[in-house]
Amino acid sequence: MVEVKCKKCKSITNRPRNGLCISCYNSLYYKQNKGKIIASADNWRKNNPEKYRALHRRLKKERWAKLSKEEKLAISRKTELRRTPEQMEARRKYAKEYYQKNKHTQKHKDQSRQIKERRRAVINGVTCDLTKKQWEQIKKLYAHKCAYCGRRLEKLSQDHVVPISKGGSHTASNIVPSCMLCNRKKGVNPPPFVVKTYSAEELAAQT
Repeated sequence: MVEVKCKKCKSITNRPRNGLCISCYNSLYYKQNKGKIIASADNWRKNNPEKYRALHRRLKKERWAKLSKEEKLAISRKTELRRTPEQMEARRKYAKEYYQKNKHTQKHKDQSRQIKERRRAVINGVTCDLTKKQWEQIKKLYAHKCAYCGRRLEKLSQDHVVPISKGGSHTASNIVPSCMLCNRKKGVNPPPFVVKTYSAEELAAQT
C-alpha cells in the first residue's frame, strides 16, 4: 500500500482522497456540503425520533463518564443557574410528589440510605466509590445474611468495617451487610471478629 503526504496537513496517509488524508478530506467535504448534510441529519432526526433519543442518551452518557468529579460538579451548577424560577418550582413540585408517592417503598428507603452514606463519606473526605451493583453483589455473596449474627433478612444495612468517622472508606472492601441491630451495637467500634470483605476487583471478576 502506497503512502502519500497530505497536501494540507502534510501528514503521511495510506488512504489518500484527492491528495488529502481522511481527516482533511472529511473537513473539506463538510465545508462544501454543509447545508446538505445538516438538512439530511434534520430529516433523519424527524423520521427516527426514538433512534435519535437513544443515540443522544448513549453519547451523553459516554461523555459524562469521561468527565472528572470537578467537571461534573461545575456542569451541574451551571445547569442549576440556567433554570428559570418556573422550572425550579416545577422540579420541587415533582420531587415532593415523588417522595410522597414512594417514601414507604423499600426501594426508596434503600436508595435514601445509600445516598446518606455516600454524602457522609464525601463530607468526611474519604474515598467514596461503592456502586449499587457492588452492593447487590456483596449481599448476594453473603446470601442476604447479616455478617455478624447470620440472620437472613431482606432489609440489610451497609456497615463500614472501619467506621467513616475513623478514616474508613465507602468502598466495597470496607462494606459488609448487617442487620440494623448489629450495626447499632457495633457503632464506631471494630468488628467483634474478622469478617470477610470483597474488593472491587474480586467483585468485577465474578461478573
